[in-house]
Amino acid sequence: MADTHFSGPVYSANGFVGNLNTAGATAGTAGPGLISGSIVPVLTAAKGTLYINTSATTAATRLYINTDGAGTWAAFTAAA
Repeated sequence: MADTHFSGPVYSANGFVGNLNTAGATAGTAGPGLISGSIVPVLTAAKGTLYINTSATTAATRLYINTDGAGTWAAFTAAA
């Protein structure tokens, strides 16, 4: 099956609003993607997915990675 590309806004029942860009994902395969939003991630995503919090105010709340293919996210700590 050919590659499938997704791009656009994401909305969820828990109030998450963000952007999704998983270019190159193969249909039927749940691969990691890149998501951005204005809250700490509270959604289920593929293991390895990166989440950028666009409203973060500290270095410890700007970037997250999904660690289990479900709803567990680990924060990256960045230096300014």
